[in-house]
Order: sequence, then C-alpha cells, then structure tokens
Amino acid sequence: IYNLFLFTYAKDPAYVYYSIYLFGIAIFSAYNTGDLSDLMNHIYQASHPQYISITKIISYITLIAYSAFLRSFLDLSQLLPRWNIIFKYLAFAAIPFLFLDVFLMISFQFNYDTADIITISYTLIFLLATLIFAFPLFNTRDRKGYFIIMGMALMGFGIFMTILDRYRTVDFSTFYFKIGIVLEIIIFSLGLAFRRREIEDAKRITEFELEKSQILQEQEHK
Repeated sequence: IYNLFLFTYAKDPAYVYYSIYLFGIAIFSAYNTGDLSDLMNHIYQASHPQYISITKIISYITLIAYSAFLRSFLDLSQLLPRWNIIFKYLAFAAIPFLFLDVFLMISFQFNYDTADIITISYTLIFLLATLIFAFPLFNTRDRKGYFIIMGMALMGFGIFMTILDRYRTVDFSTFYFKIGIVLEIIIFSLGLAFRRREIEDAKRITEFELEKSQILQEQEHK
C-alpha cells in the first residue's frame, strides 16, 4: 500500500511492480503457513480442502512482477538490453508453467509431490537466471544495481534453503525464506529511495541546463 501511494506521487511503475511482488509474497506466505486456509474456510467446502492448493500459483505472478520490477527499476532496456529481453521472455515462460502446474494438480488429485515439481522447476530456472544476471549487472557499476544484487543474494539464499527443505518433506520450513524477504524489503526500499533521489537530481540538472541555455540565448540576442 505504501509503495502504491508513492506511485501516485512519483508516477514510477517500479513502485507498482514492487507492490504486486510484495502482495504475492504475502499471499504465498499465508498459504504456506495455513493462515490463508483458515481465512478461506467459508469459501472452500470442508469436503474439498485441497482446492486451497490452487492458491500457490500466485508464486508465478510474484516472479513475473519481480521481473517487471527489475526491468523498470534498473532501466534495463538501456543498461543491459539483452538481459531486458531475457527477463521479458522468462516472464512469458511462467504462463505455460502455470497452466501445466494447475493441470497436474487437478489430474493427480492435488498431489503435492507431483505438481510442486513444476513450481520448483520454474523457481529454480528463475533463480539461476537472476544469479547469472548479477555478474553483468555488477560489471555495469550502476549504483542502483548494487541494491538489486544484495537483495537477490539474500532472497536467493532464502529460496534455495526453502527448496532444499521442500525436497526433504512436504511440511517444509519457510524460516530462511521469511528472513530473506525481510532483508530484501529493507534493501529494495532503500534502493527505491536512492532511485527517486537520482531522478530528482537528474531533473534538477536538466532544468538548470535549460535555464542556462535560455540565458545564453538571451545574451546573444542583445
């Protein structure tokens, strides 16, 4: 909500994508802890409690929003055009994974061990792509990129540890995932503030140069 409020002021789409990303994380966390199941108990009939499993597809929407946030926050089309295209296609790739995930859930009576293979596979592909992306991003020496790299490293570690635990048991712990989320939120929030300051500084410089140009033109005409 706070980031959406900032969007109304700054008109920066990065705030919207980040808000969607945080919303997706909140829903997935509530689903994983069982809190969402308790809240939705009046909608999902007692005879079909497994239907709540469909909620996990929010993870795909979350990663799509994360991809859009990266591209917008870093101005990736200008900074690293090839990676801008990679993340765009990676977001599109989430759609067939999502439908396959739902198909397997329904076909195998919401068997976690079967359907979760698709979710985990796409998450690992996305995680691998972001880890590789960190190297060319670091080489750009773009100061905004340092916030992304730190956030990705912490969140990536949390996701990786959670996936490892998921392979061991269905009742896996999301402790590391939650720690990664908190630290990433702090770092990305600082990054958004830094980006806003850069935009304001660039705007002031542009206005100053424009005024300077106008003064020089007036002096030439005298």
